[in-house]
Amino acid sequence: MWDAKFEISINDPEKDELVTTFFLGGIQIGLDCTFGLSGLIRGKSTFKGMPVVGGKIDFLLRALDFGTEEEKATEDDFSPFDMM
Repeated sequence: MWDAKFEISINDPEKDELVTTFFLGGIQIGLDCTFGLSGLIRGKSTFKGMPVVGGKIDFLLRALDFGTEEEKATEDDFSPFDMM
């Protein structure tokens, strides 16, 4: 288990994609995964998972200076079940 942070530059969030590949000891484990970036919400972490042999790799993507703005909840958006 490890915790690493990477910051990458994005030219066009509507077209650019993040491609992940996992290597262990110089051997590729699992298949490449491709993630679109256009659905990210600015400043909010989005969970992604990459399947590998024997499990998966979990990571978070967060758009720092692009992405849609998070919608603010209004009173009408809440239901009685939100209190439970």
